[in-house]
Amino acid sequence: MTVRQAVSERRSIRQYDTSQPVEEADLLAVLEAARLAASGCNSQPWRFIVIRDPETRERLAAEAMTLKQNQTICRQASVMIACLAVADAHCDIPDRIVELSQADPTAAEPTIAKRTGRLMRSRFDAMPPSQRAAYMALNTTIAITQMMLQATELGYGTCWLKAYDDAAAREILGIPEGLSIVAFTPLGRPAETPRQRPRLALSEIAFLDRYGEPLVP
Repeated sequence: MTVRQAVSERRSIRQYDTSQPVEEADLLAVLEAARLAASGCNSQPWRFIVIRDPETRERLAAEAMTLKQNQTICRQASVMIACLAVADAHCDIPDRIVELSQADPTAAEPTIAKRTGRLMRSRFDAMPPSQRAAYMALNTTIAITQMMLQATELGYGTCWLKAYDDAAAREILGIPEGLSIVAFTPLGRPAETPRQRPRLALSEIAFLDRYGEPLVP
């Protein structure tokens, strides 16, 4: 399957085949796709909790999921993944940028890279905490998208879930302070084949040079 095919065939799956478990190798491949995602300053703020235990999934369904549809998904899918963001991942940016310099022979040498990283960290330090947290959550969404596309290639379904009780979910999963839940996604074999949902035409969302100028004549 090509990337184009994965993008075209990905669906939000809300019915799962309870008889088919997620293979361990496939689960690791999905997580690896997330691990390789791009992030600002190589911050890599994402963290993932893989929830296989039926009792934990049942607690999430009963105590944290606020929509009946999401409760059903949580009970059906053999795996749920909590996708988290480290709010203060910017603190590690100096080290992450040094790692980039060590991996690229054309990049700045480590001492200069460290100095650059400290400058970038100081810029994040100057931001309001809520803005930093939002930035790290945004980076995590990139990783989630790659995870969903990899799942599609492997024949699994996913679905972006945001309707949940944050406090209850944090308590059930033991999520410490400093990490935010960006979203949940189930992972499992689809028990439905939804049709592609309508999308705006390219002419409505892409413009040339100035907003409103047609990209395509």
